[in-house]
Amino acid sequence: MNPVLVEQWRGNLVETLHRGAVCVADAEGNVVFSTGDIHQKTYPRSALKFLQHLVLLESGAAEHFQFTLAEIALMAGSHNGESHHVETAQSILQKIGLGESHLQCGAHPPFWPAEAERFFRQNRTANQLFNNCSGKHAGFLAACIFFGYPLENYVDPEHPLQQKILKKVMKFCNISEVPPVAIDGCSAPIWGLSVYEQAVGYAQLVHQSRFEHAPGKACRVLLEAVSAHPEMVAGTDRYDTEMMQLLGDRVVGKVGAEGIFCLGFRRKNWGACIKIDDGKMLPQYLIAQELLNHFEELTDFERNALKKWNDLPVVNWKGIRTGEHRSKLSLPRE
Repeated sequence: MNPVLVEQWRGNLVETLHRGAVCVADAEGNVVFSTGDIHQKTYPRSALKFLQHLVLLESGAAEHFQFTLAEIALMAGSHNGESHHVETAQSILQKIGLGESHLQCGAHPPFWPAEAERFFRQNRTANQLFNNCSGKHAGFLAACIFFGYPLENYVDPEHPLQQKILKKVMKFCNISEVPPVAIDGCSAPIWGLSVYEQAVGYAQLVHQSRFEHAPGKACRVLLEAVSAHPEMVAGTDRYDTEMMQLLGDRVVGKVGAEGIFCLGFRRKNWGACIKIDDGKMLPQYLIAQELLNHFEELTDFERNALKKWNDLPVVNWKGIRTGEHRSKLSLPRE
């Protein structure tokens, strides 16, 4: 059984225990820090997006279609469905001569509460541009057009684009055997990787960005895009965005559904992966912040700006604070 990473308190009692695994690794595959079963297989979910679009960036498609850094960041993001996200997804599609109907991610209302409230007040109907993965799917379509691949089945795991992506993921995560595949929430393929393998993948991402060969340039563009436009990676009141707005040229991070968060420490060439076993979506931010506080030299301003992610309250429907989350992660002493 994995160790308790976060306790959820209500009053004077621990109400819920969130167990999980954490791995920090370098680009050579050496484990810098770990706790729990880092070899357990799980799905990276949207944390894989930072690797999925390296195929497009290596190919020259971004230059061909004149994609902006903001558009590339949205391809790698899980956005809130705010107006600038929807407009940017639409811009990607316009540049490749396609429309919303070509997406196969499905439709849902905006994630950001304020946007969702306006959405429902205006009696609007959700379309696929509001899907948090619309940027990713628009990027898939762009790659298909550039390579001359069919569009109608681009989410099939056996589609040539998805097979290219799989090979890229395996190389970056240092995997020799084809991992298990499933269907993600947006209908695209997702492969089962261990916590350790995901950490190595992010370490390779930041490490490769230092080189001038095609993979290195692709990594550098991806990191430049998400660092320059973190608002496209997530959005208002999201940890990914707020963390990278402060640290983006030093640390990048991406959330994945079911309790995943991955980090790339660019100064150290390290990658990290956090998996919360019960799939809750707040505890991993607290642990990510613990890793930053320990392994990254944050200024007092940066610590204070991100302090709220070390204090995740439990709040009821009246806005009353009823409890809190407390980290139980045991990190090595300096």
